[in-house]
Amino acid sequence: MLGTNAMPPDSPPLARVIAGRQDPGPGGAPIPTREWLVVGLAAIWFWGCAWTASRNLPAVADEIAHLTGGESYWRYGINHLQPENGYLAMHWSTLPLRWHPPVFPHVPADLPQASAILVIGNRFFYESGNDAAAMLASGRAVMALVGAALVVLIWWWARRLWGSAGGMLAVVLAAFCPTLLAHSGLVMSDVTASLFFLLTVTLWWWLMSCLSVSRILLCGLSLGALLLSKMSGVLVAPMLLILLVMRLLADEPLAWRWAGSRPAAGRTRKFALLGGAALAVAVVAAGVIWAAFGFRFSMFANPAAPTPIPEFTWESLLRDGGLVSHLVRGLLDARLLPEAWLQGLAQMTHHLDGRPAFLNGRVYTGGSVAYFPYAWLVKTPLALFGLMALGLVAAIGASRGRILAGTSAATSARSRLYTSAPLIVLFVIYWAFALTSQINIGHRHLLPVYAPMLILAGGAADLLRRGSRAGRVLVIVLVTWFLAESLWIRPRYLSYFNVFAGGPANGYRHLVDSNVDVGQDLLALRAWLDADTAAHGAREPVFLSFFGPADPVAHGLHAVRFADNGFDAHRRLLPAPVHGGLFCISVTLFQGLYTLTPGPWTAERETLYQRLLVIATGHTPTVAEATTLEHLQFARLRHFLSNRTPAARIGHSILIFRLRDDEVALALYAPLSELDRAMAARGESPSGG
Repeated sequence: MLGTNAMPPDSPPLARVIAGRQDPGPGGAPIPTREWLVVGLAAIWFWGCAWTASRNLPAVADEIAHLTGGESYWRYGINHLQPENGYLAMHWSTLPLRWHPPVFPHVPADLPQASAILVIGNRFFYESGNDAAAMLASGRAVMALVGAALVVLIWWWARRLWGSAGGMLAVVLAAFCPTLLAHSGLVMSDVTASLFFLLTVTLWWWLMSCLSVSRILLCGLSLGALLLSKMSGVLVAPMLLILLVMRLLADEPLAWRWAGSRPAAGRTRKFALLGGAALAVAVVAAGVIWAAFGFRFSMFANPAAPTPIPEFTWESLLRDGGLVSHLVRGLLDARLLPEAWLQGLAQMTHHLDGRPAFLNGRVYTGGSVAYFPYAWLVKTPLALFGLMALGLVAAIGASRGRILAGTSAATSARSRLYTSAPLIVLFVIYWAFALTSQINIGHRHLLPVYAPMLILAGGAADLLRRGSRAGRVLVIVLVTWFLAESLWIRPRYLSYFNVFAGGPANGYRHLVDSNVDVGQDLLALRAWLDADTAAHGAREPVFLSFFGPADPVAHGLHAVRFADNGFDAHRRLLPAPVHGGLFCISVTLFQGLYTLTPGPWTAERETLYQRLLVIATGHTPTVAEATTLEHLQFARLRHFLSNRTPAARIGHSILIFRLRDDEVALALYAPLSELDRAMAARGESPSGG
């Protein structure tokens, strides 16, 4: 272990190694008041920064889906609108609405399940007389509390590894971390899952040091909460298994608290006790899940609830025959877990394939092993990487010091491994699954690994106490750099990119989707358009290609929607009638993601485009033909704009281009050779340059 404090003398050796440092309380040194003050202020700062950063944003990402799904459950007791998303975040975020319940809209009987959340969510937020801003503000406020709890847990771990100074450094870094702040103030499930990933492996390792009924209950409650936080919570299973095997293979006797109990020695007895404890934890976790769904198996048990037409049958969800499908089938047939939770797990697995992604100019389907490492490298402050490296230096230095004091190298390495085992296992196993993930839609899916990173960075505090003058100066410089970047990017934490990517202004060249764009700049766009109208004396026609769930009309922004059909709940004319004016394009769509025509313009697309133009000229095209034609027009326009500097940027997620009628006609209808010559003659720098 890295610390030097001892556990009570009656504790078994391994328990002392696992605990790392003496817990405060009877027989232990109390935590100084000044340290509690630092931790409290850090948690309050984090909560305030996370909430105020998102307080004035419209609904972004999956917030409408989460709030609508959560409200539906509170009213009808069934989880049918968003079974694949985290139950806990949906229902925690809508808990404040219980004091002033909003109006929930009527659901058409013929509404397909796939589009139900879009239609019902739009009605719930914008057509039922509800105060959407108040619903978002209350939901975001309580979600920020989850992030603050994670900050405190990071301090708890860092203190046990590095002592008081390391704990305070880690909690300050966590309170200013742009990655945690970006997502803690939103009604999403990522931070909730991150908290319970860390808490579950922590309580499991605590349980492995000494078995007791109270520890089994706490670990089971945390595991159940994790499995309700996000379906990816099932990744905790191999983590817990590895930690259990590590404990089983250890030579030390197993302590367990029971009437007249004594430490258990021998592999067979330890295996029986650990296996029994693991089974008990699983039973408690299953009970938590059953309680969350009202101890009801059926997903559609309330006849008064809105019930969209199911489009995902169990046969279609489980047809791949994979490990998860077999597991779900077995649990379903035995009715061991609620149908709604099992369907959420099956839907999450079913949607793993076929998700589009964008990385460095390339749109692809499925996963890339380079995606998450690249996102991690460009979305993490470089100062944090430096502090993590210093934490490793401190760990090596502490081990060398103990070797010089008479502790063998093997014992030093072993104790260090056991102290940090939950963090190491969480970091390594989560990364192993991330590298093979088929869903490459956002850096936020790496959030669980940031807690171990921040805890490791807390070790840099050791250099402040025992390092050289150069080492102390380096720590101070890195911490100052980290804090300065956090304050500089505030409140646009989501848009943070380090210098490797050219900063936030160039982030969309590398990554889009939830890495930089969740629809957060809609209100800023409206303000810019109002200012532009005042400056020019009249508003030019506005054409909007918007990536986000918020309704622009409800926020006072009237525009012709263009090639963003999947994010618009209103009926619209297809193809959109576009001409000269202001083209406001979300960077995610500008890169072609979530359009029918991703990637560069090709000769094959030109042939299809010309054929559809002929069809549209001769007669009324079908909906499919008109939709395809609009997306081809948008792709041709993107090709035309690929080397043009935007007239303006809204935040870091919306680009604005001011085009004349002749430029739009050139982009959409001129022969391709003429279009390319015009682009070459213009010779402007690439878009955003």
